[in-house]
Amino acid sequence: MRQRQRSPAPRAGDTGATLAGVPSECVTYSADSDHCAVITIDRPEARNAISPEVAQGIEDAIDAAEGDDGVRVAVLTGTPPVFSAGADLKAIQAGRGDELATSAAASPAWCAANGRSR
Repeated sequence: MRQRQRSPAPRAGDTGATLAGVPSECVTYSADSDHCAVITIDRPEARNAISPEVAQGIEDAIDAAEGDDGVRVAVLTGTPPVFSAGADLKAIQAGRGDELATSAAASPAWCAANGRSR
């Protein structure tokens, strides 16, 4: 499992912040003055599959939210039409599956996934 690396935290009111080492086309982070951060997986061409770069981007975004005293809640979402297809099978096939793991967050987490149930 990778060690968590802290990124400089964007502050509430920042929008579209680029996270250290993460291409902005993979994961975006924004925080607003209503104490809410939004982390968006942005790989619709791959159905928002979690590649090593996306996993690192999510981890950096969580670090940013945890480091911002103005953020009380963070929402993880995906660019439509899906939240996420899960692990990027091409990364797993290339032997990079171990890079998809992240460290535990310091704060409690609650989750609600967007999408459709049948």
